[in-house]
Amino acid sequence: TSKGKGFEGVMRRYGFAGQPRSHGHSLSHRSGGSLGGAAGSLYATRVMPGKKMPGRMGGKVRTAHSLLVYRVDAEHGLVYLKGTIPGGKGSLVRLKDATRKRMDTSGRGHHRLPPFPTWLPGDDETGGDVTEAPLARPL
Repeated sequence: TSKGKGFEGVMRRYGFAGQPRSHGHSLSHRSGGSLGGAAGSLYATRVMPGKKMPGRMGGKVRTAHSLLVYRVDAEHGLVYLKGTIPGGKGSLVRLKDATRKRMDTSGRGHHRLPPFPTWLPGDDETGGDVTEAPLARPL
């Protein structure tokens, strides 16, 4: 779950530019502008569904795909991942095998998926480190 930001306006929530600071505008510099509607019966005189409006921002379930697990410390219950994880400190994270190929940022092509599942039902839960490689830099 991503970090909740509370009730936010359209400028922060969607990146709207806002209104000019002068030329007739007062008290509406951070507003969203026109919500829709026009004169006459030929046009929609209502607010269309899905209109970007102020509201609650963040606090939604997000998925980070194909992150690299480069170390598992079963003794301390730690999993080391390469990349960013959505959410705040201490929040729950759900891990599962990747269903997409991981992009290689070094320019040598794609990483391959492991030729075996990384976990099977009935596996021993008390195993040691999956890899004994030292960390690239201490955390």
